[in-house]
Amino acid sequence: MAIKGLFIPVKGKPEVREYKNFEAFQKAVGGYVQVIPSYNGIMLIDEEAKIKGKAANALATHIQTGFLFRGDYIAGDAIIVGVVRNGEYTDVNPAQVEAYKNAENK
Repeated sequence: MAIKGLFIPVKGKPEVREYKNFEAFQKAVGGYVQVIPSYNGIMLIDEEAKIKGKAANALATHIQTGFLFRGDYIAGDAIIVGVVRNGEYTDVNPAQVEAYKNAENK
């Protein structure tokens, strides 16, 4: 079963994408997935993004305000999915899609 997630690129506009499996999440973020709590869902990022020198993701960092330590940031592309139910991710909350669909990282 495919999961709908909100893909938040370092540059450009967020978009809803479908992910068929965990490997699809890894490919999208460009590495091993780190799961961090987010508002109404979970954010998936590359756990080694900063070590790899990936650029800061301003929108993902903004979304995570309140979950990050002062001065910390999200690096690389990110994905927001819904909460985990029965050990599986769920589709991204439509309210989050609506809130961020017109934002753009430059």
